[in-house]
Amino acid sequence: STAKQSYVEMTRLVPGQSYKASQFEKVLKSNIVNKRDLRNISWNGISDEHRARTWKILLGYLPTNSSLSGILRRKREEYRHFTSLYVQQYPSVRKEDRKS
Repeated sequence: STAKQSYVEMTRLVPGQSYKASQFEKVLKSNIVNKRDLRNISWNGISDEHRARTWKILLGYLPTNSSLSGILRRKREEYRHFTSLYVQQYPSVRKEDRKS
């Protein structure tokens, strides 16, 4: 079955890495990240090295496929757009208007 095959592939160690780090590397570097596998290996904690990308994938901010750069560019453009709208709508939150 594919679940058994996925587990077998995850359990192969990468030389010089801990078992858990090796699992993260294999899951995160695959062309299509298996969210179930990522969730399972994340259950007992995520190393600092893998935390940011893992959470972004698990929360749906990043795609599970390898088209990462285009998605990140779009997300950053959306962020800039919405923050400028927010500042226009709520001018009292502008940085220069804040009292220190």
